[in-house]
Amino acid sequence: MILEINSKPIDFHQLVERSLNSILIVGATGEILYCNKACLDLLNIKSTTDIIFKNVCQFIHPPFHKICMERLTKVFLNQETINTEVKMIRNNGEIIDIESIAAPFYLENQVFAQIIMQNITDHKLHKNIYMIGKS
Repeated sequence: MILEINSKPIDFHQLVERSLNSILIVGATGEILYCNKACLDLLNIKSTTDIIFKNVCQFIHPPFHKICMERLTKVFLNQETINTEVKMIRNNGEIIDIESIAAPFYLENQVFAQIIMQNITDHKLHKNIYMIGKS
């Protein structure tokens, strides 16, 4: 399906690149095939050459590797959409909390995982401070 505005096709690449949400496209073996600018910023990475074709687990905190790979398998095999919270590792070693949704991304006859993420570290910190203050 091609969407148009005033009979002109919409360039979705512009929308994705300028999104405030971090977006990854991941292959079946976990390799990162695409990331937008927000993802580079989220992970404190300077260039796409520092992330493309690397395994997504390289950026996920080790205790979350197994659950992330299980959820990616569900995306690939069952075409499921999955919401989750995990911890990721930024390029500078900082560990951050991430809320994500992983969904199938179809390109011709192949299925990839589209992962949309946002940093919730500050949100969780403020929530914890609020809960401690309520006690």
